[in-house]
Amino acid sequence: MHTPSTAEIAHWLDGAWRLACRDPAGMARFDGSLDTFWKSFFAAVLALPFFALLVMLRDLPVEPRGGTGVVLVTEAISYVASWAAFPLAMVYLSAAIGRRDRYLAFIAAFNWSAMIQVTLFLAATGLAALDLLPDGITQGIAFGVTMLVLAYEWFIVRVGLGVGGWIASGVVFLDLALGIVINGLAQSIYS
Repeated sequence: MHTPSTAEIAHWLDGAWRLACRDPAGMARFDGSLDTFWKSFFAAVLALPFFALLVMLRDLPVEPRGGTGVVLVTEAISYVASWAAFPLAMVYLSAAIGRRDRYLAFIAAFNWSAMIQVTLFLAATGLAALDLLPDGITQGIAFGVTMLVLAYEWFIVRVGLGVGGWIASGVVFLDLALGIVINGLAQSIYS
């Protein structure tokens, strides 16, 4: 895999943004080629600093089991696992629902959408960390951002795989469940 060019990154982020604005034409930015698919994992590199900030802003144990090094290694492994688990699961699920032909473009769109998702989560988490608003308001904002991100994922699944609402909901639930399991396992190591 070659590193994507700045123009390619801008092209794919534009597609992710269009999808965030509920414009199905955003999927046209993802051509379904193997090259586009593999280059979409570069979004993990771009999202990494945002993820690192989210980890730093999260309430970590005062004395993490094994020390800070264990937290860093565990979170790094968790990050890689979270980027791999969903695409791997979707290899089988997309075939099972008869959408294998849309898999490459869908995963590319889903991967680039992570840039928008992590930006929203970082804004909500950063606002909470500033402690300028009552907890109830910041929790409400965090809940709202989570619902917005889930709706965004649902739209990408519907448009990207060309499936109905129930199947799209199931795919989003799969992504959510994988994330909860991976993060839960990671945090259980050092908490």
